[in-house]
Amino acid sequence: MNGNKLISFIKNNARELSIIFIVFIISRILFIISLYIGLYHLPNKGTYDINNILEIFYKWNDASGYIDIAKNGYSVNFAYYAFAPLYPLSIKFFSFIFLGSYEFAGFFVTNISFIIFIILFYYYISFYISKEASMYAVIALIIYPASNYNTILYTESLFFLNVIISLIAYRNKDYMVSALFCGLSTLTRITGLALLVGYGIDMLITYIKTKNFSIKSALILLKDGLSFLAIVLAVYGMWLVFMYAKEGNPFYFFESQKVWSRETPNPFIIPFVIKLFISIFQYPALRTFLEFLLPMVMIIFSILSIKKMPICFTVYSIFTIIMPLTTSSTWSLTRLPMVALASYTFIGIKSEKNKVFKIIYFLISFTLYMIFSGTMGQLRGTYI
Repeated sequence: MNGNKLISFIKNNARELSIIFIVFIISRILFIISLYIGLYHLPNKGTYDINNILEIFYKWNDASGYIDIAKNGYSVNFAYYAFAPLYPLSIKFFSFIFLGSYEFAGFFVTNISFIIFIILFYYYISFYISKEASMYAVIALIIYPASNYNTILYTESLFFLNVIISLIAYRNKDYMVSALFCGLSTLTRITGLALLVGYGIDMLITYIKTKNFSIKSALILLKDGLSFLAIVLAVYGMWLVFMYAKEGNPFYFFESQKVWSRETPNPFIIPFVIKLFISIFQYPALRTFLEFLLPMVMIIFSILSIKKMPICFTVYSIFTIIMPLTTSSTWSLTRLPMVALASYTFIGIKSEKNKVFKIIYFLISFTLYMIFSGTMGQLRGTYI
């Protein structure tokens, strides 16, 4: 999008973008207030200084690991190989701007990435659904229960940005740029591979729809697909080469995942889903209920978006939820489904057409967002 088109786009969507940013600012202010109240008035199970509320932004769970990697590299703790390198590298790069402050650099990378992303996300989906539905879709993401992770030092925001740039480039048939940012998404989170699956299926279905099954057309499809794959693998391959050089195993991150209670991926997820459902009754709590409910709801919503959205977009969203389920770990199952972007388009479409759905959905989502924000200073199992 060139400068003139960008200005025209902003003018034509000024109302919707203004509402989106107002909701974004208010939601982040409420996050800080809820976090402050939680740290002071709920049992502080974390290792945070309640007199320094910002400490939780860069010490919360994985956040401290990303800071440590940015400062000292992966060699200080082999468990860090479970974390893809692009986010800590971005922190290290921007730390020079912030006079060596890795914490401020991480905060900058996370929040600037998310702000740019929500503009591009609205821009992308507005090609397929109405402006009002697009607005509701973006707001649904902003107040997703675990959306506070898009404010603290976590990878989601940078991942979102790489994914949406890749999707926009793919829509514009700029496949080299799309493949490059698809590769960068895998260097941010391994679930970026779900985007590659989406493109592969999209290319195949598009080919079938043309009904031109000549050898020449098949070779063109194969050439385009392999060229796309080669770029993605070349980008992600740098990470594999690094692990091989350091540890003698290009897939060393699989070993590191075990430290974080994640098993080697198993495609048979049905037994694990059943286990999640049973755990609701074995360990009744809001956390166990949501660890089952949120992945299931986001998959269903993503599937229901297929009528309006591109195949690659929907397939990516479905697979990006399925991938964490293959590790048979309940860790972060309330947060990881957040990246299923297609689900928000269904929410947006439904909210535009059905006022009752809009009120009920956003009320529940906002309530959970506030609960998640207020209890972030505690151990995960205590409240959520």
